[in-house]
Amino acid sequence: MRELVTVIKTIRIGIHKEVHRCKREALERTKDIYNQVIAFYMDFFAAHLNVLDEPVQVRKKDGSIKERRRTNQELLTFAEFHTLATKAHPNPGWPLDEHVPAAEGMPTELRRAAINQAIGKVRSWWSRLKTWEETAPDQRGREPQLGAPNEPVTFYAGMVEHPAYDLNPRKKKRHTFISLKLHTGQKWEKVSLPVVVHAQAEALLAGSALEKERIARERKRSKTA
Repeated sequence: MRELVTVIKTIRIGIHKEVHRCKREALERTKDIYNQVIAFYMDFFAAHLNVLDEPVQVRKKDGSIKERRRTNQELLTFAEFHTLATKAHPNPGWPLDEHVPAAEGMPTELRRAAINQAIGKVRSWWSRLKTWEETAPDQRGREPQLGAPNEPVTFYAGMVEHPAYDLNPRKKKRHTFISLKLHTGQKWEKVSLPVVVHAQAEALLAGSALEKERIARERKRSKTA
């Protein structure tokens, strides 16, 4: 059976240095809230360390049982269940909105990126702490500390809107704006930002647009078949 290999290309697009002051403040505010959410989930997982170590049982195809640690996706689901209010579960034990009020309305992808950051940081700290505790006192140095996050915000493809590229060579246009959902002081809303798009990025975005069109056609064809 052949294995499928997926190649992911990352495009880094720089925000123009002359971005409007209000928009720059919105970017800084969003970064601050993002790190507050990371810190909240670091505290959450530090209070639930058993979830990191507790093995889960998985049944294999041959019927046997194996044990493994929870995956990041399972930890993310666990965190969301205990921190986000839903109709089915309106009173979570660790309500995110009460601890970080500005997180209300935060884009789902951005919040999940913060949770994944927290998972990685707590897992690393917990592993170092256990090693430190098992080391002889005269050899182990300082006790590892969890610390406070100061992470840049990474906006992934699903969080960024950019104008569709005109793929007709006779009408090809250069677009220099993207749209991100940022916290503007009162709420989360879409903000257009001027960006610098180099030639290679333009080619990749154009190829991405073609691929999206192809996938849309395939889906439409499969529905009508």
